Formats: sequence, C-alpha cells, structure tokens
Amino acid sequence: NPTSNPSTNPTSNPSSSPTMMTSISPTTESADEDNIDNANLEEDSIKPEENNTKPEEDNEITLGDEELSPEPTKPRLENEYFTVPVLAWKTKLTNTNENLEVEGKASTATASDDGRSQLDSLPSVLGRGNGITLSSDNQYLYITRTNGGLEVLNAINGEHVWTYIPNKNSNGWNVSCTSKVYFGENKNIGQFLVYAITDQAPGDSDIDSQSRIVAISIPDHNHIWTSPPVSGVVVGTPIVTRGFFSGEYIFIVHNTGLHHSSKATPEGHFSILVVAKGGTRLFTESAGFATSKDKLPYGPMSVSHFPVRGKYDLGRNNTHDIVVWTTSANDGMSGSGYLRAFQIPAGFYGDFDDLFTVRLRSVSWNAIARPTLSNDGLNLFVGVRQSELRGWVRNRPFTEGAVWQQQLDENKVEPQTAIPSAGVLSNDEKRLFVPSSGNSFYAIDTETGKILWKHEASLSVTLTEAATSPNDDQRLYYVDSSTGTVYALDQESGNIYWDFNSAFRSVEAEWCLSDNGLVLYYGDTHGKIQALALGTLDDYNIVIPSPSPTRPRPTNTDRPTNTDGDFSIAESSSISIMHECTRTPAIIMSVLLGWSAAVMTFCL
Repeated sequence: NPTSNPSTNPTSNPSSSPTMMTSISPTTESADEDNIDNANLEEDSIKPEENNTKPEEDNEITLGDEELSPEPTKPRLENEYFTVPVLAWKTKLTNTNENLEVEGKASTATASDDGRSQLDSLPSVLGRGNGITLSSDNQYLYITRTNGGLEVLNAINGEHVWTYIPNKNSNGWNVSCTSKVYFGENKNIGQFLVYAITDQAPGDSDIDSQSRIVAISIPDHNHIWTSPPVSGVVVGTPIVTRGFFSGEYIFIVHNTGLHHSSKATPEGHFSILVVAKGGTRLFTESAGFATSKDKLPYGPMSVSHFPVRGKYDLGRNNTHDIVVWTTSANDGMSGSGYLRAFQIPAGFYGDFDDLFTVRLRSVSWNAIARPTLSNDGLNLFVGVRQSELRGWVRNRPFTEGAVWQQQLDENKVEPQTAIPSAGVLSNDEKRLFVPSSGNSFYAIDTETGKILWKHEASLSVTLTEAATSPNDDQRLYYVDSSTGTVYALDQESGNIYWDFNSAFRSVEAEWCLSDNGLVLYYGDTHGKIQALALGTLDDYNIVIPSPSPTRPRPTNTDRPTNTDGDFSIAESSSISIMHECTRTPAIIMSVLLGWSAAVMTFCL
C-alpha cells in the first residue's frame, strides 16, 4: 500500500516533518581562518559559493509537495521492513556470570571466587566511548563497559556468553574504559579483537593515567595478551591494520596530562603496537616533538583501510591503511589546531626509523569527534567547534583548505561546543548524516556542502553515531541520547518512518545494526540491552511476535506499543487521546454515550 508509506506521504503529519532547506549553501572561510584555497582545484572540482549567496535556480531544491519524496532510483524493498519495530529480546548486563575469566584464567566462577567478587564490586554501565559491536557472523555482541570489562552476548537471543574483567595494574588504581572493540585477523593467532582500558591513579595522586590494550581471540573467547602500559588515556578505539599488513599492527592515539592533579600540559601521542609481540610498542611520536606550539591533545582517529592513495605529498602511490585525526584542545572548543595523518610508507619492512606522522595543515578550530573518511580515502569531513562542518572532496588534497564549510545549529548553552559525534555516509557516499552541537540532525550533500534536510525532533545532543541501512539507501537510524528514543528516517526526505522509546535511560554508548540492516542493538547507561527487529528475520532464526496486520502504518507521531514488563514505551508516547480517537470512531461513540448517561443520571 504505497499511499500509506510515510516516505511517499510526507504530509501525513506536517508538524513533525523535517525542515527542507532551499538555499542554505556552504560558505568559504577567510584566509585568516582556514586558508581555503581554490587555486589548485582541477577543472572538475567543486567551487564553493560565497557567503550568504543563494545557489543558481537550476540547482535549487524546490518545496512542492511532490518534491519532498523524490522518486526512488531503484526498487524499495519495503516488504523487508516492518512498519514499526518489534522487540526481539531484552536483557541487562549483570555482575554475575558463570563463564568468567580474569586476566587469562578461565574458570567456572562461584560467589566466593576472587574474580566474581571483583566483578560484583564494579558497576555494569555503558558510557561515552563504550560500544556494542556485532561479530561478522552475526552471532555475538561484544560490549565494552565503563569498568573496563568486556561482556559477550548471544546476538540471537540475548543470553550471556562470556565476561572478561582485566586485573588492576596497581593497588589503589581504578580501571576504566572509553573504547569499543575492533576486530582483526593475524596469520599466526587467527581472528581477534582489541579494546583499550585506562588505569587511573588514586585521586590524591599527581601520577598521570596509563592505558593498556587487551587482545581476545574470537570466537573461542580466550585472553591472548594485555599490552604493556602506554602513557596517558587512549582516545577512541584502537585500529587494527588490514590489507597488506592485515592484523600485524594496532594504531592508537593517547593523551597525557589529563589527570586532574597533573601539572603537565595535555599532549597527544600516536603509537603503533605489534600484535605478534604482545602489544609492545614499535613507534611513538608526540604532538610537540617538533615545536612546543604543537603540544596539544588529540581527538579520535578515522581510518580508510583500502585507500586509492594518500591525499598528501608523499602518499601519491601508497595504498596502505591511512588514519586521520584532529587536535582536541579545550574539549574541542579552542581555536588554533591542526590536522594530522599517518600511513605506513610504501615499501615498509618493519624499520621504525622509516615511520612518521604527517601534519596535514594548521587550522582555526579543534574537534572532539573522529573525522569521517570515505571508503577510498579521498574525501574527508570534519565536524568542529561552533557546530561547523568542513569537507574535502574531489581533488582537494588534505594539506589544503576545505572545499566547503557549513554552519549547523549551535549549542544554545555553549555556542563554542564542537559537533559531538562523527557523520556517517550513505552507501553511495553522496550524503553525509551528522548531528549539530544543538539538538538537530542533518543530511548534507557531500560534494557541495548544502543542507538537504534538517530534523529537529531530538530533545538533546546526539552523542552516538547514526547508522544507515547497509543494503539500500533507504533508511537512517539515530538515537536521542537523553531519552533513548530510536528514530528511523527516510534518507532522501528526512521524513520519519517511526520512533521507538522503551523507557530507557540515556544512551551514550555506540550501538550497531546487523549486516542486513534488519536488527538494531543498543543499550542505556544502566546496562539495559535491547534488540529491535526492523524487518523479516528468516536468516537470524529469531522468534518474534508478528506485528498486528490491522495496525495502521506509522506517521511522524506514531509509536509502537509494548506492554512487556519494565520496558513500557507507552509512558513516553506523545500520541494524544484525541489522535487515537480519530483513528477509532467506535471509541468516540463509546465515550460520548458514557458521558450522556452520566449527565442524565445526575439530572434525575
């Protein structure tokens, strides 16, 4: 029934429809700010428009009703998606698990075990930087926790499979984690995952924090090694190399001088660890190695594993993994900073003397989210301070100024706040989906920087990255961080398919989709984990209740109803009584008859 599909009927609830943008064009920066230079663009490069200028009429996005939902260029597999999501399973991260391993010692734990006592004493919560990551075979969920633990769940039914808790590095120190897992495969040890943990000195100490990398074999879930400590706190998630150096090295960025009692200036470092040598360091380079002016903390990295080339002077014929990151001074709100990158040199044979990072360019901003790199490594997008977005596309080297910049909604409390999470690209990489530092969500044309649509239903800043349906360019999902509400939007128009709230606490940890885009896994700060079935799941063997065939297709204000236990979503529903009644005339008649009877009785 295509006429009832929100993507083809965007006017079903105009009050909740996204704001369509007609002439919000990207701007160019002045030479004092970021030195954007168009002189070296080749003929087919995009020329950014002047500030506050309107695009040519031919390129303008019109607002007629027929234009809100462009005709699809390929068949939409609507039958694969449910009109509303269905709760496949729910669970909660617990402090008890029969299959426990503490620093390499596997055992069946009991209440008296030291490992169990250690596990019970720590909170099971998910915080900023943690994440829920699905294995490549869609069988396991790997969940990092704020206490440094790793919990493994069965992705099919949510049952607990295995828990790992690292030992403390020293008495009195606390272990924490702000990292997701990253998968790799090494010719000697097979498939494995890594994640970062932080050892924090006691509060009254002036000793700086340290970090370690943990390696776990998969799918048998055995502890392989924990690396020697590196100074400072690892930022973001460690990255395992692929391609020619598959599974051989781990890239990390880590910041020193962040401990509250430390008198040192915060400084970023880039390090390479060797997988076959238990995570020992091969190379480290500090931000201020060349000049003290560069002594700034780093933000998290983004990677292209199979780049066409490195877009800098020495990367012309290099197809090895490339990572890019920014400085992150003053939580991304400072002005002066720079872009930096690393790529294993072509012809590298293990000599660390051949290694170096590349300072791409000085900039007038900092950031807190990782940049977004295209799959081929040729396009770069960075969300920075004051809710600004910048794009390097086509033939523009990363060593030059951005081709375009776009201003998004600023944070009303602190306008200098940087964009909180990285943008994600559509499958064809023609659109970038990114939150602002306020409470809006945007679709951006990657080549021109123009705003395609803007969604304002979110009640808070979006701290986690969005996700796109992997097998088509149809759906976009993101989570409101304060309420845990999941939104499903049409990628082309920004119209809402549905939104789902299950009485979650805030959601700060990264979440994930299955590889067919039909299951969404997410969790709140209190450790509640849910799997939402978004469509038919024959390949997953998940038994789920069938959606009611009589239930109307959702509009922008429709929400699914769930009466199962403490995950009730009806409490937060914004559907008014009158709205429900207009959909059910029988209810109106029943209410009116009841009122009439009451009035007559009173009069008598």
